[in-house]
Amino acid sequence: MKTAAARPVRLSLRRWLIGALLCIAALPPLAVWALHAVSATTTGPAAQALAAARAYAIDGVSRWSDPSWQAGARGYFAAEQVDAQLRPASGSWFATLAAPGTARVRPADKFVVTGPGAPSVILGSGWVIPHAGRRAGWAGPLAAGIFTLALTVAATGAFLGRHVVRPLSAVSRAARTVPYGAADLRLPATRISEIAAVATALQTMSSDLHAALDREADMEEQRRQFVGAIAHDLRTPLFTLRAYLDGLSEGLATSPQQTSRYLQNCRRSVSALDRLITDLFSYAHLEYLGQQPSREPVDLSALLRSAAQAHQPRADAKRITLTVTTPAAACTLAADEHLLTRVIGNLIDNALRHTPEQGRIELCCAHTADEAAFTVTDTGPGIAPADLPHLFTPLYRGEASRSRATGGAGLGLAIAHRILLAHGGTLTACNIPPNGARFTGRIPTSGISGGSSDGVTRR
Repeated sequence: MKTAAARPVRLSLRRWLIGALLCIAALPPLAVWALHAVSATTTGPAAQALAAARAYAIDGVSRWSDPSWQAGARGYFAAEQVDAQLRPASGSWFATLAAPGTARVRPADKFVVTGPGAPSVILGSGWVIPHAGRRAGWAGPLAAGIFTLALTVAATGAFLGRHVVRPLSAVSRAARTVPYGAADLRLPATRISEIAAVATALQTMSSDLHAALDREADMEEQRRQFVGAIAHDLRTPLFTLRAYLDGLSEGLATSPQQTSRYLQNCRRSVSALDRLITDLFSYAHLEYLGQQPSREPVDLSALLRSAAQAHQPRADAKRITLTVTTPAAACTLAADEHLLTRVIGNLIDNALRHTPEQGRIELCCAHTADEAAFTVTDTGPGIAPADLPHLFTPLYRGEASRSRATGGAGLGLAIAHRILLAHGGTLTACNIPPNGARFTGRIPTSGISGGSSDGVTRR
C-alpha cells in the first residue's frame, strides 16, 4: 500500500526568523557553559591507590608530628594525587593543603586512629581525599562559543539563502518571463509559507495568463474564419446578382420570358443576401451585444403548432409529413416568445432542407416541474460523426461545397443554440437509427439566466 509523501513543514517567515535569532542567541552561551562544566573534572587516584594512601597515613600515626616523616609523606601523597590532613593527639598537624578548611570532605573520608587494644585511646584523626579538581580556563569554552556562533550564523544564512533568497530570485526571474515562458513554472521548494504562497499565486497567474492567451489565439482564429466565411457567403449572391444585372444592362435578355427569369434570379440573390445579413445581425446581437431574453409566460405547445403551420407550405411542396405532438396540459414557461419562435423556426427550416421528399418531421414537447423540453426529429440522412462536435459553430456546414442549393447561411443552428443558452437551457443533437436526426431543446422553468457562448458547436 502506497503512502502519501510527507509534506514539508511550512511556517511563516516571522516564526523562522524568531527561531533563528533564538538559536543565535542561545546556542553559543550554552556551548560555553557546557564545555566549561565538562572541563571541571576531578583528578585523583583509583580507589585502590586511595585506600593504600589512607593505610599509609594510618600506619604512620605515631610519626605524624615528625618533620622527616611529614617530608616523605608530602612526596608520597603528591605522587598518589591525594590530599590529606592529619591531626595527631599531640604535636603539630600535618596538611598538604594551604587551607584545608576549604577542601570538600565527605564524612566517609574521615577516620579516627585508636590505640591497639584500647579503643578509647585516640591516637589521631584526619582525612585523605583525592586532589581537588581544577576548572579549565575560559579560553577553550569561549573558542567553542565563537565557533558555535559562527556555525549557527552560517546555518541560518544557508537556510535563508535556500528557502528565501533563492525562491525569491526564481520568482523574480519567472515573473519577468511569464508572458513568454512556459505555463508550468518550475520554482524551487521553500519552507516559508509567504514565499510558497507567492510562488503558488505566480504559478496560477501564469497558467491563467497562458490559458487566456490560448483562448485569445483561438478566438482570433475563429474570428478570422468567421470573417472569411462571411465574405464567401456574401460574395456568392453578389456575383450572381451582378451577373444577371449585367446581362440585363447588356441586353442579353431578348424576350420577356428571359427578362422575367433574370429578374427572378436577381430577387432570389437579394433574398439570400437579406437572409444572410439578417442572420448575421441576429447572431451578432446575441453573441457580442449580450441581448438578454425577456420574461413572459409562453405556451411551448402553441409555439410548436404555430411554427409548424408557418412551414407547412414548404413541407407540402416537398411532400413531407409535418406532425406536432403535445401533451394535454399546456407547456408553460417564462421565456422570450419571439426568440423561442426563432429557435423552433430555425430547427424546422434545417429539417426541411435535409429531409428528402416524402419524408417525415415530428415536433414534440414535454414539461416537468424543473424544465420544458421540445424535440424536432427528421428522417434525413442524419449527421456525420465528424460534424457533430461542430454542429452549432457559426458558418459551419458539413458538406464540402458551400452551395446555397444544399444549405443556408450557416448561422441558423448557431443562433438557436445561443438563444437557448441565453435562456439558461441547452440544445443538443443526435442521430436516430436507421435514418434521421433529432434536435432537443431544454429550458428551465424557474426563470431566465444568461448563458455562455462557450462550447458552441452545428449542422
